Amino acid sequence: MMTKDKTYIIELDGVVCSLAGNRLEEILDPKDIKGDKWFISDMPGTISRVMTVEAPYKYVEVMLRKKLQETGEFDGPISIITHWKKKKGKGVTDIFFSAIPTNVYFQYLEQAKEAEDLMMVFPISSVIYSVLKNIRPEKPVAVIFQHGRSADLLVGSSKRVYHANRNVAFDTSPEQIAALWGTILRDMKGVEEDNKIEIEKIVLLSWIDSQEREDWGENKEKLYSMEEEAIIVEEEKHYLSFTAAIRHLSPLDSISLDQDKALYYIQTVSPYLNILFFLMAFLLMGGYFWNSLENKGIETELAVLESEKAILVQRGDEIVSQVDYRDTLSFVQELDFCRYAPTYREVVNDVSASLSPGMEAEVFKADYTANEVQVEIFVRADVSFDEAHKGYTDFVNNIGKRGYQIREHSLNTEVRSSNFLVKM
Repeated sequence: MMTKDKTYIIELDGVVCSLAGNRLEEILDPKDIKGDKWFISDMPGTISRVMTVEAPYKYVEVMLRKKLQETGEFDGPISIITHWKKKKGKGVTDIFFSAIPTNVYFQYLEQAKEAEDLMMVFPISSVIYSVLKNIRPEKPVAVIFQHGRSADLLVGSSKRVYHANRNVAFDTSPEQIAALWGTILRDMKGVEEDNKIEIEKIVLLSWIDSQEREDWGENKEKLYSMEEEAIIVEEEKHYLSFTAAIRHLSPLDSISLDQDKALYYIQTVSPYLNILFFLMAFLLMGGYFWNSLENKGIETELAVLESEKAILVQRGDEIVSQVDYRDTLSFVQELDFCRYAPTYREVVNDVSASLSPGMEAEVFKADYTANEVQVEIFVRADVSFDEAHKGYTDFVNNIGKRGYQIREHSLNTEVRSSNFLVKM
């Protein structure tokens, strides 16, 4: 079973609408809409801007919140939503953000928490930035969303965001909207001059009450056709690009809690997981039956081979008499040992080469046993204790390097001489 279709709730300029399929209807309360919802809102009191903050990358939001409170733009606590940020230098960071009064921010999160079904919350700035990310332009692009008496402007490329702002007219009269468009064009020109860039494209997002500028002048060639879709509003067809844009939103663009985002992804992949589990169970069951058949065949073949083995063993006992090979094997092993064992002369040479000057072997024994040569040597050293100890240590190390395994060794000291015993 696939994930349920979601409904979009759009709150703009104090009006709340629901978008289900291609039908847009005004509603009173988002709670009236059942099922999964994506709530897009302009969130009263919100500002979206690009700023350069003198703070390390990790603490930009903290310093930004303090800076906005000091300027007096907000009366109370502020919540910062980061859309993009990038290090500009040591201790300096560029950030594109939305600042929302904390009481408003938690109001929307609480509304999502109280909803019976999953509800993801998105600020308008997330929608506009998602358009820029989907275009992924190499050169700067301006995204403009004019609705009611407001216009949101975002200028950026795939690597950087240069400017973000909202301009508001006094009313929706043609004169005021024309003045609003003039302000937008002046803002764009200022961004180009301040950042020494040239805006390559102008992307327009359209809404039901959007009023496009008629005279674009030299900017007409920069207009970029945004994807539009046919939307039914009060039985009338409108072609809107804003509704097409929100369908490209990602849960990561949401300001909802992490558990809500995780729940969305779980709902998305759960149908595929069910199919995967079914296939795994089917394969395991098939493997079980296949192995059962294989095992039965092997058991049958094993029984036949065991029977043939018993017959051959019985015939062998009848034809071949038992032969005692142990003495012969022992003799062969002794010959093999004698082939590779060191000669008495080689052992004497190894011991002599390992002794230091001033040392004399008083007792030397070499016993050739069944599988090894056992050597025992008693050495007397008429030298000082330090020389005797060094000669003793060198002998043990040197004889070991020649392949002998030391089993026992000891050093004894008398008044005028020292002696040591080594068994190997």
